[in-house]
Amino acid sequence: MRGKPYRGLQDLRTNGSAAGGRSDPQRRFLRLAILGLQKIRRQRERETAMGRLREIEQRLQDIEQEEAGLIGAVEAEGGRRSPAQRSASKRASADGTPKPEAAFTVRY
Repeated sequence: MRGKPYRGLQDLRTNGSAAGGRSDPQRRFLRLAILGLQKIRRQRERETAMGRLREIEQRLQDIEQEEAGLIGAVEAEGGRRSPAQRSASKRASADGTPKPEAAFTVRY
């Protein structure tokens, strides 16, 4: 007489196949809740990014205004040039383009 037959992994019964083609309503509601949370999180990320972008744009405008004010002040003083502008004009050729060999030198 033989004992009980050996059963493997293929012989185990699970409840997963019992649902068949039916969809689980709890899963749908859970998925809706997860999507809602993701949507809220992405909206907050977007608002934060837009705020940072507005701050950057404002700072760029402030920089341009300050540059314009400084340039106006220099021109009002009689067109005096800064040392950097003077050295740049010395390095420039007759047509105003900088000479490639004089553009950057390293001295030790």
